Amino acid sequence: MTSSTASTYDVALSFAEEQRSIALSLHLAALECGLKSYYYPEVAQGVGSELQAVIEEVYSAQSKAAILILSKDFPEKSTAMHEAHILASRKTQEGASFHLIPILTDDCQPGDVGLPPDTIYLEWNFNPREIIGKLLELLNEPADAQAPQAKPQNNFSVKAQSIKNNISAGNVEGDLNIS
Repeated sequence: MTSSTASTYDVALSFAEEQRSIALSLHLAALECGLKSYYYPEVAQGVGSELQAVIEEVYSAQSKAAILILSKDFPEKSTAMHEAHILASRKTQEGASFHLIPILTDDCQPGDVGLPPDTIYLEWNFNPREIIGKLLELLNEPADAQAPQAKPQNNFSVKAQSIKNNISAGNVEGDLNIS
């Protein structure tokens, strides 16, 4: 498959389960900037379909860019490695028109997942907005792009948004009771 299909996502996230919190923080930062993000646990696309077919379509054709969150756990996960091989192949085929951002969280190196060993990467710096800012630069989007916020669907969403806003504002002592 090629990326001649219209892109459904601005960015697709690939990660091992152990890095889910990092992936979620990047996903939320992308959404805050108005980007469409493929984050597996929240995607209803393909429900009832074969996972491998959905992965193949998203990573080979439906995303403008991808972020690989590399860790020592990543090479041990068959699905994550399948995603990495699709993305490495796409990067080779499309070159500069496809943006691939590897992020290292520990001693894992790009070569450990099938990327060229000299691949330029970012180190996880606990600042998802900065990483998404770099992605926006690559996509030639203005860094201050903001999409209208979706109306929360339930009390949990309202409380989660409130907690996220408190954390963003540096107020981590706020009420964390979400029941």
